[in-house]
Amino acid sequence: MAIIYRTAGTWGAGKGSNLTPAEVDNNFKTLDDAVKDLVDNPPTAAGISNIEVIGTQMKIYLSNGDSYGPYTLPYLMFKSRGDWAADTIYNMLDLVVVPQRGLYLINVDHTSDATFDPGKTVDGVPAYTLVFPETAYIYDISFFYPGKPGLGIASAGYMFAHILGRSVILPSGLPDSLARLRIAPAADTSYPIYANEIEIGSLNFAEGEQDGTFTFAADVQLEVGDIFHIDLPTAGLDTDARDLNVTFIGTRV
Repeated sequence: MAIIYRTAGTWGAGKGSNLTPAEVDNNFKTLDDAVKDLVDNPPTAAGISNIEVIGTQMKIYLSNGDSYGPYTLPYLMFKSRGDWAADTIYNMLDLVVVPQRGLYLINVDHTSDATFDPGKTVDGVPAYTLVFPETAYIYDISFFYPGKPGLGIASAGYMFAHILGRSVILPSGLPDSLARLRIAPAADTSYPIYANEIEIGSLNFAEGEQDGTFTFAADVQLEVGDIFHIDLPTAGLDTDARDLNVTFIGTRV
């Protein structure tokens, strides 16, 4: 039912006289019905249909065809700080080079310590993340002994020897070094490791095990001209062990 107006106007022609009580009530009823319909059946709001990001520009599209933007997005930038230095203020996303270790990302603002600690934390957050490890300073010493390890070597002779052409540190425990026999030993076997004539550790194989372990109590620095060597097994040649492969991994100084 249409609303009845008293006068003429933008709504069209009016009645031209006073409305009857029934006409007034009908107007109220028409408006009341319209309000109830809006409450019971609200129009569907326009939602986000998709967001487009190109470079640093973002544009938002709505389901009704409208759009907003583009907006410029903020972004973080890495900053190269060169070699890591002691007692220096570093900020999040700085990049530092730690010689013989690699490229590190600074995770949290902090002042560096007197010496570099890759495990340093600030309020429980790791201060550094290794991004690219340094491989240029790795120094490998490898050898292969075919057949029975030590066979044919005179007493007190070397099974293997290497003269150092660079200064090298072999780390405590030799964590990255490897040793393997093609055929496992019949009994526990140990090969002493020497720097010149000083015993610095041992290469060990347990009975029946092809993979070796190392006893190496502390870091050892070898200088140019030093002789690094492996001697005959302390308990004599094993009856079963065959084809010994070893790689020692150190770090150039």
